[in-house]
Amino acid sequence: MSNSFLTNLNTQRGGALMDELGDEYRDLIAAVRETGKKGKLTLELEVKPGGGEDNEVIHVKDNVKMTVPEHDRKPSVYFSTQNNELTRQHPEQQELPVQDATPGVETQAAPKEVPEAEAGPPKEAGS
Repeated sequence: MSNSFLTNLNTQRGGALMDELGDEYRDLIAAVRETGKKGKLTLELEVKPGGGEDNEVIHVKDNVKMTVPEHDRKPSVYFSTQNNELTRQHPEQQELPVQDATPGVETQAAPKEVPEAEAGPPKEAGS
């Protein structure tokens, strides 16, 4: 009777190892297809003597590890303030008066007026 490597894998934990490997393999393939990145499925077998004369009893312990590829996470952009806090608005940029231009929609707030002293002289085109 031949005890090949695959026969041992098929009988490891009553066949549960092969079921686990098959499920993990399918999940890994789906993640690789979804992300376009590589992944990894690792089977580790720990083999140690279990006793008996001449150590004829052998214990085999399995461990299945899967490294699933992940989607890239896009960074968020912030500006730092003088108080070392983060804000989405540039701390030294003035807000522009923005109004809804949708026909039939009335604006609720009038745009802020910039005092003439802050506005400065009108700029010429091209400068």
